[in-house]
Amino acid sequence: MNIDPTSELYFTQINAFHKLHCLNVLRKHSYWDVYFEPNYGPYDSHNSHELHWKHLSHCIDMLYQNLKCNANTDIITSVWMVGQEYPYPDFAIEKRCGDFGGLLGWRHGREVPKELVDEGMKMPENGDFGTIYPAPLELYAAKGVEVPEGYLQDQEVPNRKHWYSCW
Repeated sequence: MNIDPTSELYFTQINAFHKLHCLNVLRKHSYWDVYFEPNYGPYDSHNSHELHWKHLSHCIDMLYQNLKCNANTDIITSVWMVGQEYPYPDFAIEKRCGDFGGLLGWRHGREVPKELVDEGMKMPENGDFGTIYPAPLELYAAKGVEVPEGYLQDQEVPNRKHWYSCW
């Protein structure tokens, strides 16, 4: 199935779901023996799959940027507790959250159907898609694909606008 290039279809994602994905990567990394040892072997930061470490580093960086750029200014009070010499933070403060269920529903009604992603979201052969970004070298290695001739690892991408501005 091919996508009509004249249709108003955009391959995007809501940032909150990427952050949840990254949090899940950190959670799984914390339980290495359960999630990664079957594929990568016992935990060893020097001999494990390089792409895993790049992905983990990316996720830590994305969460750091998001926390810094969207700093929550809720106040955490402290209380006196039996057996504690100093005041203890009371994390049971009342919070007002957004409607995450509503966000899930909104996304569900607008997401690209899986069959379109699997079968139709292919790079147009005529090159009519705007800027093309270089793939990281680790991706070639992970997929077992030869790096293209003339590949420039540090090539600049003109008008790149998707970096956080709080750095």
